Amino acid sequence: MEFLSEYCTDEGDRFDIFVAVEEALANAALHGCNDDSSKRIRCVVTVDEPGITIVVRDPGSGFDLKLADPAKFQATTLTHGRGICLMRSLMSEVSFGHNGAEIQLCKRLSHGR
Repeated sequence: MEFLSEYCTDEGDRFDIFVAVEEALANAALHGCNDDSSKRIRCVVTVDEPGITIVVRDPGSGFDLKLADPAKFQATTLTHGRGICLMRSLMSEVSFGHNGAEIQLCKRLSHGR
């Protein structure tokens, strides 16, 4: 997150990115790696003119992408399923790849560099 402060001057945007990335990494560790510390998670951060993109990929088999359909998703009090809704509320765009084993989080920045 210290790296992002150079490119993201808005504290609210930095907080949104921090929470979304924390959630994506927690999901990757729990679901993609089954809490196995010998497995690795890949996280790539790209900064360009419109904003910041973070891609998190785990070695898991992914999940049913229909579960991530925003038209079908409703906020829930269940112990699972809230993360996608949270990440979508904090980021400008959220998309999935590799059958759900990869998430791409994009944040258009409120203020320029």
